[in-house]
Amino acid sequence: MNADALRGLVNHDPFQPFTLRLNDGRKIRVPHRSFITISKDGRTFTTFGGTGSCDTIEVILVAGCQVDDGTTIN
Repeated sequence: MNADALRGLVNHDPFQPFTLRLNDGRKIRVPHRSFITISKDGRTFTTFGGTGSCDTIEVILVAGCQVDDGTTIN
C-alpha cells in the first residue's frame, strides 16, 4: 500500500472503517478518519487509540487493508 491509497481510504465519502495489516502481522483498526493522520510527505502515518495512545508507522510497512464492507486492498 502507498500513501495515495491510504489517503483515499481516509478521505472516502462516506468514510468506511478499515483495518490495516502490517508486515509484522499486527492489525490496526481505524474506526473513523479522526483516528489517523498521514504525514505531508506520505512516508508515515499516526493512529490514535481511544485511550489516548498513538502509534507512528511508516506507510511502507503496510501489507494490506480490509475495509469493513469486505473490500481487501493490498
